Amino acid sequence: MSASAAGRRRVDLINDPIDGSLRLFAIPLAFSFVVNMVYSLIDRYYVSRLGDAAIAAIGTSDQVVFFLFTLVSGFAVGTGIIVSRRFGEGDHKGLLVPPHRLLSAWLSWPRR
Repeated sequence: MSASAAGRRRVDLINDPIDGSLRLFAIPLAFSFVVNMVYSLIDRYYVSRLGDAAIAAIGTSDQVVFFLFTLVSGFAVGTGIIVSRRFGEGDHKGLLVPPHRLLSAWLSWPRR
């Protein structure tokens, strides 16, 4: 075991206080939102040099991407609940093909 892995404390979501565990998970999540926002601002700055129509296109596409992101995130949360229940019930055969894998395969199938 490496020195960094030996010094790392494992998070126990069942027995540890919930506020510390939530903070531990919220920090990287908040950081990713800030990085995404900065990326979007820099993107808009460079696109603004192309004109008003380009900024309007970015604004419209941001809304479409946000809608798709929320749709997929909602589906991921829902399937996470199903997978968690199957794991908790001990139904390990039911975990072999979670529903989100089926959706991913269907969405990535080439259309003609």
